[in-house]
Amino acid sequence: MLIRSIYVEEAPGTLVPDLAQYSAVIHDTSVRVLEDLGYVAAMEPARADAILHAVWMIRPPATGTPPGHVTLKLTIMARDGKTLHVVEAVTDMPASFLSQARLADLIRTKLGMITR
Repeated sequence: MLIRSIYVEEAPGTLVPDLAQYSAVIHDTSVRVLEDLGYVAAMEPARADAILHAVWMIRPPATGTPPGHVTLKLTIMARDGKTLHVVEAVTDMPASFLSQARLADLIRTKLGMITR
């Protein structure tokens, strides 16, 4: 299956208000990285060969562990539902360590390593 275009979904909101501010960074950085890799950024999902989903996972606090650790998973799925790539742009990091610049750098590094 040849994938030429990818639609990047807006990152969903989370129960952690601080993470909502990163939605545009996730979207815009992902689009730029995919374009740099030679993909076309589809403007609507119906015209895309694949879709990039971004999901925040929040580790629940447990006894003896600091709260607020997050993981950002980026998944590219073909239109037929086949998973093409799964990238953890942020892995079990304290949410307080994130900034827009740091998140953009992590997405560029991790998503930039996928192959066509």
